[in-house]
Amino acid sequence: MCGLLAVALAVLAPRPAFAACDQTGSTVNCTGTTTNDNAGSQGGVTFTVQPGATIQGVGGTSAFSLTNPTFSADRLINNGTIDGLVDIVSSVPGVDSFTNNGVLKITDPLTNLTSHSLFGTDFTQSSSGTFMARVDSAGFNDSLLVNSATLAGRLIIVVQPGLYTSANTYTIITSTNTIVGAFDSASVTSPFFTLSLSTCACNLDATLTPIAFNAVPGLTSNQQAVADVLQNLYASGTPTGSLGDFYSNLFAATSVNVFDQLSGAGTAAAQNASFGAAGLFNDAMLQQGLAFVGGAPGGGAFGAPLQYAAAADKSEAKPGYEAFAAVRRAPDEKVWRAWAVGFGSTRSIDGSSGTADQSMQTAGGSFGVERSFGPDLLLGFAAGGSGSHFSVSSLSTSGSIDGAHVGAYLAKRWGDIYALATVNYARFDNTTERTISGVGPTENAQGRFSSDQLGGRFELGWRRRIGEYAITPFVAVEPAALWQHAYTESSTVTGGGAGVLALSYAARETTSLPAFVGAQLNTRYLVGGQTVQPFVRAAWVHEFMTERQVQAAFVSIPAPSFTVDGTRPARDAARISGGASWTIDAAKAVFARVDSELSGSGVMLAGTVGARISW
Repeated sequence: MCGLLAVALAVLAPRPAFAACDQTGSTVNCTGTTTNDNAGSQGGVTFTVQPGATIQGVGGTSAFSLTNPTFSADRLINNGTIDGLVDIVSSVPGVDSFTNNGVLKITDPLTNLTSHSLFGTDFTQSSSGTFMARVDSAGFNDSLLVNSATLAGRLIIVVQPGLYTSANTYTIITSTNTIVGAFDSASVTSPFFTLSLSTCACNLDATLTPIAFNAVPGLTSNQQAVADVLQNLYASGTPTGSLGDFYSNLFAATSVNVFDQLSGAGTAAAQNASFGAAGLFNDAMLQQGLAFVGGAPGGGAFGAPLQYAAAADKSEAKPGYEAFAAVRRAPDEKVWRAWAVGFGSTRSIDGSSGTADQSMQTAGGSFGVERSFGPDLLLGFAAGGSGSHFSVSSLSTSGSIDGAHVGAYLAKRWGDIYALATVNYARFDNTTERTISGVGPTENAQGRFSSDQLGGRFELGWRRRIGEYAITPFVAVEPAALWQHAYTESSTVTGGGAGVLALSYAARETTSLPAFVGAQLNTRYLVGGQTVQPFVRAAWVHEFMTERQVQAAFVSIPAPSFTVDGTRPARDAARISGGASWTIDAAKAVFARVDSELSGSGVMLAGTVGARISW
């Protein structure tokens, strides 16, 4: 903020500590930031606010004030930002000038809506200039009172909080002579108004007409759902009290995205995160069943323990059938097995049709015990835990989910054909957090609720050997149902105090039904008397039930409930997995696996490591 002094005193008087302006003769250049600049009484001086510099008015005081009692022209050239009132008094009309090539605005809340007083001064705004004028629901506004005006550049009408019920016309420029040209563009900060300009010889007027909240063009389905209930309530009568404050702030919102902030749609990400966590636990059981039937890490071929014949050179790796030939099956005396795995994943899903991008991370582990009944039947039980975190950054929403899992699985083989079935139950403890901004004071809304999930998988495969490899085509279906319990958020205003924008969510059931069609390719190598079994598994995944929704109502706003969509998983995706097991001896094995899922709207990466023993 330029603390400019009169030219006659500029050299003699010390400049204030906040000054960011340098004077050489009749030229003053401002290159930094200064506040409440009173240039005093001048004549024949050029004041230039350089690009990146700011003159600011605070405490209701003018940003820049100047009096010219002489016939010598004073010139103010703004190439940076002037944030506050400009007050120029010229004793001779048409001598002084103000050229705005930068931004002219008022943001100090202590400065009432009023005019930039440019008495006797010619105002010119170039094509690079921007004039921002505040308006309120009482009909007051910022304006320019000038000797003459030559216009170009941008006009931005800045809507202040208030209850707007009908069109208001504001005089933006009053000239004692003429207005030449027109603004290149004119816009209003709030989406809930239309703007029209009209010019006569000496005035430029702006008319703002309110638009119904639910009639703004281009609303997404989620925004429409929230706007409908808010518009119906507003149309029922003039709101008062805290409800009136809410609508007053809503009118001043700068984007319809405020409806997304209010909707709570980001909390639907808990559904995808829950399905993902239960899916990782279910995959851990699936791996053990595949190990039994000979198709995945963690066990021997078709469930039989492995013993090895002596080899002439045990350091030599033997691929394919050579390794198979080195295997000598013994009676299956070890019918019990125990295993433990650790798993983790990260997943991102792109939003579409008005929903927001989301990301999820999960880590956990599980353990299980299984028993074989002969060489072709396996029954197992498992338990585990998981922790997940989700984020919907564009909606300032995040959450955590702690899960407890139990399940059972069954594997059956008929020669080279197998069937696998799993069933799992999860109990989740969910917490959510939303930051709601753009409608008055920023609020933080927090929620806590529990949910239950029941799911499983059924898979059929047919194992065929081709040369040194085994290939196994398979089909599978993995249904799951999630029941989220009803809950109510608590909301606080940043800095303290109760908020008014918390939501109450209805209980909801959400289902998932992906189907898989794919194949697995694996082989085995005998290395030093031990077996290494690498594999790769690929499948096309089709999700039949992608709907993710929440139904909510405002706690403090007496409006009906509304339903909004969360981000949906991809309907079609490719899942590719790879890994290997290392069978140390007939009683011990370790294994690792990496899974990926790729689609046009997201990516998932997951990993599993584990060990198993038999007795």
